[in-house]
Amino acid sequence: MRRTPGTDGPPPGGAGAPPAAASPASPESPESPASSESPASPGSPGSPAVAAAGGGTGNPDGPLAVQASDDFRKLRRSFRSFAFPVTVAFCAWYLLYVLLAVYARDFMGTEVIGNVNLGFVFGVLQFVTTFLIAWAYSRYARTHIDPAAATVRERMDGAAAAADTGAAAGGEVR
Repeated sequence: MRRTPGTDGPPPGGAGAPPAAASPASPESPESPASSESPASPGSPGSPAVAAAGGGTGNPDGPLAVQASDDFRKLRRSFRSFAFPVTVAFCAWYLLYVLLAVYARDFMGTEVIGNVNLGFVFGVLQFVTTFLIAWAYSRYARTHIDPAAATVRERMDGAAAAADTGAAAGGEVR
């Protein structure tokens, strides 16, 4: 535990004692819930940020509505149609490499060129495969995922802008 320089003795409550529960503030203190008229914190349900995003306030373009939309489903399906099969294929390829290295030592020890054996070649191909997957994903994302994501983003930005103008028109600025 940290102690302030110049203090003597153990910290309050002893070295191993759990921290004391926070006592409610006195009615006269500025931190008192009774005297606090501060706006809701940014992440709380009544905050303008959550209301602008439609978080439970009935906004038809809120996060839950967007998640249930056809555009978002198309985006999720597009991502999954690439990511899941490629992930399964790469894991199978890697597992094959490991199993061959463990159980087919003679095969993996077959020399291809000079002292370069199949084990080394397959190991290098793991890296090549990784870079090929990254390149293929960037192309796939540019043509399939990014346009769908832009549609969803525009819908969310439009909902947030509408909520901002609505809050400003109502005179409630925090």
